[in-house]
Amino acid sequence: MTSMTNKSKKYCLPSKDFDYPPLQPDIQEGFPTVEGVTPRIPHIIHQTFKDEMIPPVYWENIQTVVKHHPTWKYYYWTDASARQFIRDRYPQYLKMWDGLGLGIKKSDAMRYFILYEFGGVYLDMDFEVVRPLDPTTTKYASIIAPEVFEHVVFLYDKEFILMNCFMSSRPQHPFFKYLMEGLLRTYRDRDLLKATGPLFVTSRYMLFYNITTEDENRTKLDCSSNSPYFYKGQLREDEENAVYVPNTQYFNDVIDVRYDHVTRFQTFCNTSYDRLSLRKKRACSDIKRRGLLRTSLSDRPYAYTTHKWTHFWLDKNKYDTGEKRNIHALVPNCSMYPNLA
Repeated sequence: MTSMTNKSKKYCLPSKDFDYPPLQPDIQEGFPTVEGVTPRIPHIIHQTFKDEMIPPVYWENIQTVVKHHPTWKYYYWTDASARQFIRDRYPQYLKMWDGLGLGIKKSDAMRYFILYEFGGVYLDMDFEVVRPLDPTTTKYASIIAPEVFEHVVFLYDKEFILMNCFMSSRPQHPFFKYLMEGLLRTYRDRDLLKATGPLFVTSRYMLFYNITTEDENRTKLDCSSNSPYFYKGQLREDEENAVYVPNTQYFNDVIDVRYDHVTRFQTFCNTSYDRLSLRKKRACSDIKRRGLLRTSLSDRPYAYTTHKWTHFWLDKNKYDTGEKRNIHALVPNCSMYPNLA
């Protein structure tokens, strides 16, 4: 690689050489938190599946959620209970809801409604929890984890994408109301990512917080937090109506190996480097520093979760077979709408 390091700039990194400005700062400490205060984000875990019968691929992940959150409430949502909730609490959205069709679209949409109504933490069932989430609930009013940057850059050629697989919020946060309203305009889109998924969340985030169009030269010069370089909302990150976008190294830092992305990304950097855009060269610089296989917790010492990338909605026939367990057997204290504890 041809080095273009500008040592006169500060990139919120430890003192080390790198070829291009990083896509986000390194982290040197645990998640920003405030001790001894009432949590801003309620201690409620939300998870969802089509019905109450859970396939084996998710059993261990769910057990890690329960293990690390013995005092939290656990709200479990099925397609049926979610529709009942929409019908009862948000009937003006029921026509939209019934028009979503695919279960994955309903799974996407329901999480915006339940976080707006109840607050708490939503995480997909293919997330393993490796330590209690309690410290993440005190400083910020809402948290939405970004996609792994290598995915964003090499698969989508974008600056950033906000995922809807890990989100947390206080109740009645205006951004989640904005997501609910936005569904009325996009839910018919055949592209699932744009209709209800991560690209939908990202586009609404940029509109809501008046973030400018993408700029592959953008760097993070404000080192007051270790959030990624693209963060540019007008609100301070800890304000009541702000959404905090955390460093990927806390929640979503594992590459999806299913489609041989590790080999593909490394090949880009090793064989096509001179032809790459600046954004991709920045990603290659990050790969050079951090590597791509970050499955061990020793590679992610401050991680709270590990994304297992199950892709259930794509590989349903592979996972939705054999013995299943009722969610109440896996989480004895779980609650379901309308009987929420």
